[in-house]
Amino acid sequence: MQHGPSQPSGDDPVARESSALRRRVAWGVGFGVAVVIGLALFADASALATHLGSFAPFALVPALGLVTVGYFIRVVKWEIYLARLGIRLPTTESWLTFFGGMVMSISPGKVGEVLKSFVIKSRHGISVATTAPIVVAERLTDLIAIVLLAAWGLSRSDHGLWVVGFSAAGAVLLLVTFSHRRAGDAMVALARRVSWLAKVADKLAEALRALRALLSVKTMLATSALSVGAWILECIATWLLLQAFPMVDIDLATATFIFAFSTLAGAVSMLPGGLGLTEGSMIALLTVVFEVMPDVEMATAATLVVRFCTLWFGVILGGAALWILTRLEPGKALVVDGARQTDSEP
Repeated sequence: MQHGPSQPSGDDPVARESSALRRRVAWGVGFGVAVVIGLALFADASALATHLGSFAPFALVPALGLVTVGYFIRVVKWEIYLARLGIRLPTTESWLTFFGGMVMSISPGKVGEVLKSFVIKSRHGISVATTAPIVVAERLTDLIAIVLLAAWGLSRSDHGLWVVGFSAAGAVLLLVTFSHRRAGDAMVALARRVSWLAKVADKLAEALRALRALLSVKTMLATSALSVGAWILECIATWLLLQAFPMVDIDLATATFIFAFSTLAGAVSMLPGGLGLTEGSMIALLTVVFEVMPDVEMATAATLVVRFCTLWFGVILGGAALWILTRLEPGKALVVDGARQTDSEP
């Protein structure tokens, strides 16, 4: 059925939560700036500037192009998830919503991308509990892809085996837990028995039903393959960027491991955007483990360039998409019965 937008009132909890998420973006950006300053202080500032000046800037064009193609692969995954839940948004609005969520890439584990669900709720009245599981499914398939890529790179070094193994075990545990109906029913039953959780038990049941639909075998195979494709493009972009520094010779498998392992380390840390640990891991791998770069200053410069292209570029695109979306009138969304939830979220 079709329905018009549901505009939030001034005291709508959706609007309050969206505002809180925007504040977290500001904190994340501030934390990112602090990390950059910290890295500059850790390295010799003059040598760092020299190495940044030696970087061949033409490499940014293919690198950012690859990263952008990867984003559009993720858009396809987003559309598959919406279709699996019986939701069809206007194409422009759907894509802007997806890209807008990337502004929360600097949240711990990217869980702040649930902002997309609040945007859909405020514009179309579709329950957050119905669409928020998409973010969980996105992160799970991303984790699977990164583990696979890191495992491939392990052929170059046994460094970080425990991180890859821990992440793989976590992915399997999450997949089994969320896709198993009895496990979900047990979680809902437990929530109903706990007084402060009882009021959200129905929402939890709704979210778990949606998540099981997203984690069906056919859907998981398709979306995991898309995730691998998108992350491979970021690994290739990293490889191109590293080689754009003078006298750096690195193969794709090694670059893939460095990027994938650093990303995993940052994700496991649950720091906003993995900031700090991701950069530290990448610098250590470039200098100590693989000795790709001669000194910390060059590795730091390379890490800053890679992180700009694979993290901050997406945050900038997300901010632009949200700005455009706020000026776009909501279109009509086609949803299945039960997907619409016009009452306030608890």
